[in-house]
Amino acid sequence: MGLDTAGGVVVQIKAREGEPGTVKRETAWGLKQLTAAAKQVQGTVRRFKARGVRSG
Repeated sequence: MGLDTAGGVVVQIKAREGEPGTVKRETAWGLKQLTAAAKQVQGTVRRFKARGVRSG
């Protein structure tokens, strides 16, 4: 998992190692990661705004 900024865009990278499970399990994992990523992005954007960081 990583967080980087590129030209004012917050980029999330999520990875999973090992053998894939069932479709149901992989879908659940993906949705869980999307939820966590969305919260992380919201926090990052909030911090950038609080510090006066602007894109562009």
